[in-house]
Amino acid sequence: MRLLTGVLAAAFLLPLGCGKEEGKKQVGPLKDWIVGDWVRQDDGIAWNFNAGMEFITTGRLPIGGGYGVEEPDKIKIHVSGAGAITASMQLGFPVDSNQNMYGTFQVKDDEMRPFGPNAKASVVFKKQ
Repeated sequence: MRLLTGVLAAAFLLPLGCGKEEGKKQVGPLKDWIVGDWVRQDDGIAWNFNAGMEFITTGRLPIGGGYGVEEPDKIKIHVSGAGAITASMQLGFPVDSNQNMYGTFQVKDDEMRPFGPNAKASVVFKKQ
């Protein structure tokens, strides 16, 4: 009887979506959607994108830079100086001879990933 009760309860709760969290769907244009915190899933570091087209990371050694939006789903970032080398190691984007790193992220709803031939596709950011 106890087994039957457990099976019935599970069958009832399954359609309600218990157990798996649904992701957030993009609302509005990407230039507005990108603003806010995006947390890297493998290290918990947040990247905060502001409406002034700048971003900064959290953590002991913050990385800052600028970004641009390519609708409908691309974010182009630029980091210069010592932060470019650190960001390059994390994301796989090359650094030029002037210590500039340029990279592209592809955004799909509440997930953002480095995009391009050298990018580390395993890095995932989630919108908070």
